[in-house]
Amino acid sequence: MLRLTGAQALSGFRLERALARIRQIAEQIVAVRARFVHFAEIDGAMTADRQHVLERLLSYGPVETVPPWTDGPTFTVLPRLGTISPWSSKATDIAHNCGLHEVRRLERGIEYVLDSEGPLATDVIPVVAAQLYDRMTETVIFADVSARDLFAAAAPAALGHVTLGTHGRAALEAANADLGLALSDAELDYLARHYADVARDPT
Repeated sequence: MLRLTGAQALSGFRLERALARIRQIAEQIVAVRARFVHFAEIDGAMTADRQHVLERLLSYGPVETVPPWTDGPTFTVLPRLGTISPWSSKATDIAHNCGLHEVRRLERGIEYVLDSEGPLATDVIPVVAAQLYDRMTETVIFADVSARDLFAAAAPAALGHVTLGTHGRAALEAANADLGLALSDAELDYLARHYADVARDPT
């Protein structure tokens, strides 16, 4: 798997808003940086010339927006593992149209680094990261991204039921937490009433 970094992923305004949220959790954080990072799944080997073509394809955005990188805590936000993002589909098609047929798939994430005035506790970093990604559609990785994690096809999960008839609204609350559905109290109330009316458990 090839890993190629890109330009700044968020505007200055969005970075400032993100920093304001983050500082409510950890005041010692003084800056947050974000850049695109691209991952290429390759069939076999890729020559240096063809890799240069791929690098040019993935060099979009003004060069001056590539942020200076530091050695602070780093994590990467990716499309939810086991899914193929619209960006991935389009970028892979473009690579194939340019003759790069050894590129099996391209994917893009956002790599963040936190600048702080002092060391951050390890348990704070996941709390900070939660402010910077959508758990419904994205995944956050705190270690190096592996091809196995990123490009592996997810096996379909067995169909399950939320035992609403047996355990009531508590079953919905548990499923909401376990599956990361982010349903509001009003949505949980609506679903509980609806499935009670139709006398069956949701799947």
